[in-house]
Amino acid sequence: MPFFSAIGLAPAATAPVATAPRLSLSIEDESWVEITDGAGSRRYAGLVQGPRVLTYDGPEPFSLVIGNAGAVRLFWRGQAIDLAPHTRGDVARLVLE
Repeated sequence: MPFFSAIGLAPAATAPVATAPRLSLSIEDESWVEITDGAGSRRYAGLVQGPRVLTYDGPEPFSLVIGNAGAVRLFWRGQAIDLAPHTRGDVARLVLE
C-alpha cells in the first residue's frame, strides 16, 4: 500500500480541482507589473522582461497596475480583458473581482 494512502491522502489524479480564480498576463515586451490579491498580499511587483507569461491564483479581488500596458494581454478566468478602458498614458490600473 502506498504511503499516501496509508495516511488518508488521495493520489494526485483523484485530487479535487481547485476553484481559485486564475489570472494570467502575457507580456510581450518590457513592462512594470504590480499584483495585489484580496488578502492584501503583494503577489508580484517588478519589471518583467518579455516575452513571458505570469499566472496567479488566490483570493479575489486582484488589484493590478501594469506599465507599458500596450505590451500586455490580460486574461481573467480564461477571458481576455481589454486594458484600453483602464489605461491612462501607458499605465493600466484595474481591479478584477
